[in-house]
Amino acid sequence: MNGRRTLTSLWTTVFGCTVAFTSMNLPTESASATSARSAAKQSREATFKKAQVLREEGVALLDDQQFEQAKAKFEEALALHADSDGLNSDLHQRMAEVCLDTESYQEGVKQCELALQFNPSSWVTMHALSRLYAELGDLDQAMSWAQKGQQVAEQPEDRLYVRTSIQGDVAKKCEPLLKKGEFTKAQQLLTQAKSFDPSDSAAWVHACLAGTYLRQGDPGKAMIENQIALKMQANNTMALMNAAECFAYLGQFSEALTWAKKALEEDLDPGERESVQNLIDEMKPILAAPALNDPKAPDYLQSTAAPVEGSVCPWPPDKMPLKVFIEPASAVPGYRDSFRQVLLDSLEAWAKASGGRVSYELCSDPKQANITCRWVSSPEELECTDAGHAQGFTVCPWQADKSGRAFVTGPATIRLLTRPLPGRQVLTDSQIKVVCLHEVGHRLGISPHSPLVTDIMGYNSLLDTPDPKLTARDTNTLIRLYTNTQNK
Repeated sequence: MNGRRTLTSLWTTVFGCTVAFTSMNLPTESASATSARSAAKQSREATFKKAQVLREEGVALLDDQQFEQAKAKFEEALALHADSDGLNSDLHQRMAEVCLDTESYQEGVKQCELALQFNPSSWVTMHALSRLYAELGDLDQAMSWAQKGQQVAEQPEDRLYVRTSIQGDVAKKCEPLLKKGEFTKAQQLLTQAKSFDPSDSAAWVHACLAGTYLRQGDPGKAMIENQIALKMQANNTMALMNAAECFAYLGQFSEALTWAKKALEEDLDPGERESVQNLIDEMKPILAAPALNDPKAPDYLQSTAAPVEGSVCPWPPDKMPLKVFIEPASAVPGYRDSFRQVLLDSLEAWAKASGGRVSYELCSDPKQANITCRWVSSPEELECTDAGHAQGFTVCPWQADKSGRAFVTGPATIRLLTRPLPGRQVLTDSQIKVVCLHEVGHRLGISPHSPLVTDIMGYNSLLDTPDPKLTARDTNTLIRLYTNTQNK
């Protein structure tokens, strides 16, 4: 060998065949080319390091909630076009975090999509997409991306983080649906969210789901979901309040009181605490005289929930048919034309339930009316001590006859609120029907409340009942009241 590469022949045998391989010397790279390649490499490394420094500065600003400054750092880093899929994916994902914090949700989705082009299997980006879609109100997409994220996440704690996040987002977004009475939609979403059990937000999901069943009149399913929630988190405030309501719904007031007191031991917000205390106060007269408040009795005429002595006041027979005047309300804020028909349907329902014992007719002169119905737009106009919690209120003078029996003397006024109570976003026709049926029942003389919230005249009527109707106990109470009147 003379020190330089020469043509050589290499022979080998493959599968019994003799094959010749020939190799030749390639020209060596010039010094200038080597230098250029080295310079290019150094330039890429410098660009990468600069982009990395900008990223770290951006992350520090993001942690300090300086969102615009963080965004500028990330954008500057991306403009360098660093030769690193991992870094570019992370920069777009960080941009999506900024968008989430600044409520630029659509832009955040775009940044996540760009991040996935560089790293299609990033669970962090998939989790960010889930959060963004949740904020946009698209919970189906949010749960879809959360499912993908937990599938690709390798560490158990990362999968738990994704599950906790999506369940918390769904429960949070379903609470307004409950306030608007959109129970079917909330149930569907919360049922889907259960597939992410277990997580640190699972108790919240099950408690919310229990609330949807309770407000639709299904205490059995509500109890099942609520028990799951309490097993996961024994001090979950929503589950504790649900338990009190469920037992009250079923007429098991001692158990309801026990759970209500447990709820008060927790850190409730002022509205929740007031609601639980109201439930306790409403149950006190029922618990004080259980024999008079038997939830299994055919009626509740003797219920001690009557607010004042003599308040069981039927109209005397000579007042029939009762003349009813409904004030015009087109100028009242919140009023809808459908409200009048709901009120008329409520009057008709009670008249029909009475079996001819109660009758009414509409009149156009308020001076001739036995009952005046007035629509008001603010709780203060109800002129009741429970303003802020009542959707309707009735006032009616009464007096006792020689035998001591109380009768309505009239004229009576029914005031009905056209706007939802604080904490609620809408007032549906079904909700206003519950109120109309309840207040008309009062003005027909059923002033004692039923101890069962399932009755229209319940002490705490279920405002969100989808299809409100008089129960058999409501009907029996009215018939008994007016049968006793006619027998006098």
